[in-house]
Amino acid sequence: MATSLLQLTLAITPALLVGAFMRRVTMPWEKEKRPSERADLLRMLARDVTRVKTIMAANIAAVNQGRACAVYRLPLSNWNRLKKDARFHKYAGDPIFRQMIRQFHEWERAY
Repeated sequence: MATSLLQLTLAITPALLVGAFMRRVTMPWEKEKRPSERADLLRMLARDVTRVKTIMAANIAAVNQGRACAVYRLPLSNWNRLKKDARFHKYAGDPIFRQMIRQFHEWERAY
């Protein structure tokens, strides 16, 4: 039993080490900016912007009609996912992404 456990550990260890190494090392092609990748990221952020605009419009309409409405947490699911994505950090310096990041940070603080 102990021998088989030791053999299993020795068999799995190289794979774990290679996996840890590959996570830390960035390959040259990962630094390349691709238009399709940029478009995917913008589309994901645009979905969150559309949701926020719909919620804000409904809240403004309710207030204008004299009804009180509760302000709920904004559904920024794509934004929360992209903050942790390495692809997103390549484009964070682009002007359009900087503006969107600023807006999302403002929404996070406000709501």
